[in-house]
Amino acid sequence: MGTFNVGSNFVIMESEEKAWCDTIDYVRKYYKGLVTYRTNFWYTASWDSKSIAAYENKLNNKLFSKLDFISIAAYFELTNNPTNTVENLTSAIESSQISVDGQLRNQNIKQEIKNFHDKWNKPIFFGELGFPKINGASNKPWNPYQNDIVNNQEQANCFEAYRRKFENEPWFLGFSIFAIGKQGDDKRYYPSEESAEVIRNWYSKEK
Repeated sequence: MGTFNVGSNFVIMESEEKAWCDTIDYVRKYYKGLVTYRTNFWYTASWDSKSIAAYENKLNNKLFSKLDFISIAAYFELTNNPTNTVENLTSAIESSQISVDGQLRNQNIKQEIKNFHDKWNKPIFFGELGFPKINGASNKPWNPYQNDIVNNQEQANCFEAYRRKFENEPWFLGFSIFAIGKQGDDKRYYPSEESAEVIRNWYSKEK
């Protein structure tokens, strides 16, 4: 069965809750397949009240109640380190190591994602999962131009960390790779050979 994605990463427009709910209701009148919406990643820090409020607003948005599953563009910021072991990255998914003005965020990304399932009783799908093949891939996964230091293994380690943390969760539906295709110097998100092996192993275990 196909899926209709009603929108992707409309960060500012998500606050128009009723309009989104009405839009999804309208789509369902004519489309009988699955319906989702892909929301963008976020960050929180216990010392940043604005980030906590923004997350709570996102979590409680009733548009998610209208979906068959919740999609997330999972470009979460994990560490400030240019390179990481898989073990360090898996730890960062539950307590991020991003330092801002000397203060660690310690964001529990996995729990915050699961909260959407707990709140709305919907499975979670990573509608975009990707990391640039460079040093610092886990720092700002959404930015492929942080530097020009190619690092295929760092990208693979990021994929492996997510695999270890999410593949066995019953509420986790699966993932979509952000970009694939013919390799080139400008294709920084395309999976390296090391990453492709992780992805193959992960997909082979998908429910």
